Amino acid sequence: YYRLGIEQFNESSFGGEDYSHGSTVLLDAIEVQWQQFCNEVLSRDPHVCLESISIGILYKFFEWRLNQKAGKDGRRLRGTTKSSSLGTAWKVFRLVYERAIGTKLDPK
Repeated sequence: YYRLGIEQFNESSFGGEDYSHGSTVLLDAIEVQWQQFCNEVLSRDPHVCLESISIGILYKFFEWRLNQKAGKDGRRLRGTTKSSSLGTAWKVFRLVYERAIGTKLDPK
């Protein structure tokens, strides 16, 4: 029974997405904001910025993100009004970092 199960096991059904659609949307949004910050503010490659990340860069990224008034196509952004939203953005950024670099970012 077990040998037959191993021989007939379909690995492709386990190779799918790690995140739900909503999580992927959040990850992509933070990644786009990171690219904008690195390209427009720092004039550096976003991947190089991630590789040489520092607390100062992180602080200024989130400060820049909070100060954004216009989003895609000039649409007005709602802004961040709750600290939990900033905490979520930090957690999502850590996942973006891990996805790009391959190692975890220290949560502190």
